[in-house]
Amino acid sequence: MANVWKLNSVKTASSTLGKYHLALSIAEKPLLESGYHIYDNVNTLIDLRNELVHYKPETIIGTGRDKKAEVAYKLEKRLANKKFALNALLPSNNFFPDRCLSHGCAKWSVLTSLDFTDEFFLRIGLSPPYEHIRSRLIVD
Repeated sequence: MANVWKLNSVKTASSTLGKYHLALSIAEKPLLESGYHIYDNVNTLIDLRNELVHYKPETIIGTGRDKKAEVAYKLEKRLANKKFALNALLPSNNFFPDRCLSHGCAKWSVLTSLDFTDEFFLRIGLSPPYEHIRSRLIVD
């Protein structure tokens, strides 16, 4: 598996979840698939990360939604279903990003990451390399 990661085609062409699927495929283990709550949560988390890191401000003219606005709206709906505590300092503002980006969202993000990687290592049959510091990874 280590040799596969060295291939430039794997580094540049595969998405984050695609790389996990590749690792599970090589190990001949069951894949994490869409519809499974752990997969869906981490997929939403990755989309949230991408929206924040690669954000490009745009002016939306008129009442119709453009493609970027539609993607943001779908992400907002997916995040609203996660039931984490919202930012109480901005109770009347838009859900995303104002109310969404909160301590509750940060906690959900950490727990989602841990759930996903725990499931991955369980399927691979290995102990997570962060097991010795797990107690420090939990957000209160």
